Amino acid sequence: MKKTQQWKLQWGHEIAKSRYPNVFTMKNGGCLVRARVTDPMTGKLKEIKKLLPLATAVEASAWLEEQKKKAKTLPDPEAPKQTPRFAAYAASVLERMVDRGVGTDEHLDRWKYTLIHLIEGIYAEDDEHKSGKPVVPGLGDLNLSEIRIKTVEDWKTKVAKLIKQGRYAPNTANGWLSILKTILKSGRREYELSHNAIEDVEQFDTSKHETHTEEDPNALTREQVFKFLTLMRELYPQHYAMTMFGFATGLRGTNISPIRIKGPKADINWETGVCYVRRGAGRLGSIYNRTKQGTRYRITLPPSLLEVLRWHVTNQIPEGGRDSEYLFASEVGTPRLAVVLTKPFAEVSRQMGLPFNLSVHGMRRTYNDMALATGTNNLVTRSISGHLTEKMQEEYTSVWAPLQERAIGSIMDLMAGRAVVPQPMLPILRAVG
Repeated sequence: MKKTQQWKLQWGHEIAKSRYPNVFTMKNGGCLVRARVTDPMTGKLKEIKKLLPLATAVEASAWLEEQKKKAKTLPDPEAPKQTPRFAAYAASVLERMVDRGVGTDEHLDRWKYTLIHLIEGIYAEDDEHKSGKPVVPGLGDLNLSEIRIKTVEDWKTKVAKLIKQGRYAPNTANGWLSILKTILKSGRREYELSHNAIEDVEQFDTSKHETHTEEDPNALTREQVFKFLTLMRELYPQHYAMTMFGFATGLRGTNISPIRIKGPKADINWETGVCYVRRGAGRLGSIYNRTKQGTRYRITLPPSLLEVLRWHVTNQIPEGGRDSEYLFASEVGTPRLAVVLTKPFAEVSRQMGLPFNLSVHGMRRTYNDMALATGTNNLVTRSISGHLTEKMQEEYTSVWAPLQERAIGSIMDLMAGRAVVPQPMLPILRAVG
């Protein structure tokens, strides 16, 4: 059967050849066009076939020639391609990671937290409700193909200003940049983009950034700890027990938040003092059944600390959290994230006249200093705080001045021929109230 006869059956109209190649007129009006061209990308024949019900033969011929020209033309490598918005694509990359089981819970949680900054932007510190414009605009509304090297460099410049202001550490910003690079690299490969938006984009310089200086040690001395805890109880009694717990054990805030006191798998035994450290809380509130270091262990709390925790349970859990299984429950029964301590810590630091604001992580550093001062064995210190190695413990420890003075004084006695009398460590800091 000839093609024209096949088309008659297919379209239900009588058709006839026109004086234009590959253009057929239809009895009831309009035209049918059909042609084959070689695809320059694959070298294979590609068919063009379309019914143009309102076109004349001249118009149909012109349309067909235009389509043949487009089909034979190689795509412009510089022309922007149809790609999804960065927000949608970044979310899909994270979703694939979850589906494939890539990364730990902490790693995925860091991705979720970072995507908020990359997609929505970074707002001023006093703009808690994000009512104004972000100081660093997000990339969420841009198509992947629109993100170029200049886009990334402009983003870096704005973030660098926040680093200079002390809002963020360069290591934190490098974490964001690393995830941004991963997303753009994946998008370039998946959509075969010709440009490389992350080519030669360097990380933020960390060589001049001092994590903890003499002016900002992010740790308290023995006298400062006592005053800090006293002010916390006076000003923020609802957060006093969590603060005491952090200083006393050196646990990460993420491990303190999800401690349970009810249910079949309660983490604290009030009779024996045993406390199980086996879960973590993400920065966005997700709970995962593992610690950051991947271990699950237990510590034994002394009666003095248990007394503080009982006081908290009796007097400080808000009404909405009374039925919650969590030790540090919020008004709605969810675990309080350690980040709730950030503003109270800043206010107490200000009232104490500290030259720095103690961060939540500063409790962990202070714990190591106090353990050293009380002569606690290093192995015991790590068994409580969860530090896996002695090297990591050392990085979190600063030696208090009285211990250094005593050590140097003992050496001076030896050099002078005087007898050195062993002295006890500094007295253990007692709980306030």
